[in-house]
Amino acid sequence: MIVINNPSEIKNFINKPLTPSEWYHVTQEKINKFADATSDHQWIHVDEERAEQEMPDGKTIAHGYYMVSLLPKLAAQNAQIQNTSKTLNYGSDKVRFILTWLK
Repeated sequence: MIVINNPSEIKNFINKPLTPSEWYHVTQEKINKFADATSDHQWIHVDEERAEQEMPDGKTIAHGYYMVSLLPKLAAQNAQIQNTSKTLNYGSDKVRFILTWLK
């Protein structure tokens, strides 16, 4: 894990690789809960029967934004910022979904 002693050191880690996080098991139940929370019930995410017939591998796929929403959880396993009262997510640039995440 990278330990950053104060926020001013963050710039030293830009474009530096992180170690992989622990595996995170994505289930259909988790995908369905995300669909409920975001009102995104597109069939490719939630309709297992239709996906079995129409998707190339016969399975639903997780929402791209579900994957993005996991970043804080997974990143916390790789880096810790110390000596700060709070941290805020400022956003992301150039986020693209170039591969699907199959359950």
